[in-house]
Parts: sequence; C-alpha cells; structure tokens
Amino acid sequence: MGSETKKDELRLVQIENRQLKETISTLRQVLEKTEIKNKENIQTALVVAGNEIEQLKATIRTLRDTLESGKAVFEDKIQALGRSTSDEINQLQQTIVNLRQQLENRDDKH
Repeated sequence: MGSETKKDELRLVQIENRQLKETISTLRQVLEKTEIKNKENIQTALVVAGNEIEQLKATIRTLRDTLESGKAVFEDKIQALGRSTSDEINQLQQTIVNLRQQLENRDDKH
C-alpha cells in the first residue's frame, strides 16, 4: 500500500504541477494582453494630446492674428484722431487769427 500511496501522491503532485503551469500560462497571456492594451491606451492618449496641442496652436494663431488686426485698427484710429485733432487745432488757430484781425480792423475804424 505504501507504493500505491506514493503513486497517488505523485499523481496529485503532477496534476497540481500541470494546473500551476496552466495557471502560469493563463496569467502570462493576461499580462501580455494587458501590456498590449496599455500600449494602445498610451498611443491613443498621445494622439489625443497631439490633436489637442494642434488645436490649441491654431487657436493661439487665430487669437494672435485677431489681436494684431485689432491693434492695427486701433493704431489707424489713433492716427486718424491725431490728424483730426491737428486739423481742428489749425482751424481754431486760424479762426483766432481771423477774429483778432477783425477786432483790430474794428478798433482801427473807430
């Protein structure tokens, strides 16, 4: 009977060994699938981040162009206002000269 018991124990050890090998194989497959999935997720995240960066760059370019355009319009308005103010000052100065002359002519007549 001792020999039978050892054979049974050997069979049990062999069965357990086979089950452990199958478990290792299954875990290895799960690990490989997980690694592949992780790599795919990283790649997807990189693509998404790259797309977002490009969109942000485009937004920055658009905003910069809008700002520069607005600055040019503002500078044009400032220059026009400066010319208008200068013209008005010249007209007022000419009016003052004319009024002085009229006053002087009036005083000369009286």
